[in-house]
Amino acid sequence: MRFHDTLLAASGNKIFAQLSHAVESALRGRQQTNLFPDEVPRVQVDAHLTIVECMERGDPAAVEQAARDQLRVTREEIEERSRRWRS
Repeated sequence: MRFHDTLLAASGNKIFAQLSHAVESALRGRQQTNLFPDEVPRVQVDAHLTIVECMERGDPAAVEQAARDQLRVTREEIEERSRRWRS
């Protein structure tokens, strides 16, 4: 959760920074509904590291693209776990 808090704060956008509670709530809800894997998949670790690397380079466009890519991966994971859960 600290990653997300740090990312939101580092955005420089006060509105984003205030979203940390909403993001934390969404992540906890995902855990509680078993839509969060027991072990973080490597693809997620890599996606988060890419976001950090783009931030360190000071490349806002790359940060945005990396965040969008990470959200796509997350959506796909949730959809897959949801399909298996319903089966």
